[in-house]
Amino acid sequence: MLIYGFILWGLALLGIGLPFHLPRWLFVILQVLVIWMLWRGVKAARRATHNQVRLFSAQENWANAFALQALILFLW
Repeated sequence: MLIYGFILWGLALLGIGLPFHLPRWLFVILQVLVIWMLWRGVKAARRATHNQVRLFSAQENWANAFALQALILFLW
């Protein structure tokens, strides 16, 4: 997911976008989902002092949040 996030982020910075626009309420829902994923990552990282599975879960949530944020920028 992190690689997809970097690709979408680069395309958004280059100004490449889709030929249609999505409604604003969809962007709000996606942004709330990003915040929720970041919060889950923070919670998992705080509990991952000696548990590698929770640390992996935290990193996965952060990567998913980054990829979703890049998708939002690409669709904007």
